[in-house]
Amino acid sequence: MSDHPNNDFNNPFQLSVDYEKKTRGKKMDEFVPFYIVGFAWFIQQEVFSFKVCSLFLLCLLPHVAILGNMP
Repeated sequence: MSDHPNNDFNNPFQLSVDYEKKTRGKKMDEFVPFYIVGFAWFIQQEVFSFKVCSLFLLCLLPHVAILGNMP
């Protein structure tokens, strides 16, 4: 992840904890899988034609992520 003054490194991880709490709702005993994936900046420039994404928060079922059927 890039270390810029406007990029707080801890913010995405705090958001993931908040998202997990919201997703679980009242059923706190169920496991909610989610993945945090980051790309190096030079890979982003090669793969994506825009400079928007520094981090993807993927909230997918494990079999969807394995099959590569990402939305």
